[in-house]
Amino acid sequence: MDIIVLGPVLRHHRFILDPRSIDYIRNIDYIYRSRLDKAVEIYLANLHINPRIIISGAGVANLGVSEAKIASWYILLEHDKALPDIYNNIVLEEKAKNTLESAIYTKLILLASGSRKPIVVSSDFHIERVKIIFDYVYGEWFQNKYVGSPTNLDSSSLNRHIEKEKAILSYTLNFFDTHGIEADDHEKILLFLLANSKWQPVK
Repeated sequence: MDIIVLGPVLRHHRFILDPRSIDYIRNIDYIYRSRLDKAVEIYLANLHINPRIIISGAGVANLGVSEAKIASWYILLEHDKALPDIYNNIVLEEKAKNTLESAIYTKLILLASGSRKPIVVSSDFHIERVKIIFDYVYGEWFQNKYVGSPTNLDSSSLNRHIEKEKAILSYTLNFFDTHGIEADDHEKILLFLLANSKWQPVK
């Protein structure tokens, strides 16, 4: 079983601390920390089937380190004593710059391993968009499950996040329609992204 965790776009943050430092890693953004802690919680509940944690997220700023790598350091710092073998069960996906790319690149990892029943973890306000995009990109051969990690945002902040998610989802679905991309056709999306490296699924 694979547990997929999506990154929070740390590369857009303005870093006061070096993201490679222990001080930064121990004080990683709460929303991301919540996603990672939820993934570890699911991992612990499924030790009997030897799960993997796949962390998705591309490079941060120009520091030569990815969101996925920073997240793996956080897990090792915070959970390694309780889970000494977890290092061997973490897989880094370090190319994805957004949710759509996370769906594509994690699907490639699953196809290579033969895994077809992932649990995808992201924040509560993000998980609905994740579900629609991943189900579309992965196609009917996968049995995906989704878990939203709590953000404890106040209602006003939560609603703002949800409205933003709806707008991005609408833009992404329009992209599928405009380019004639059918469900399960991750290869066509990937070819487009490789040819249009600056394209992002946002307004």
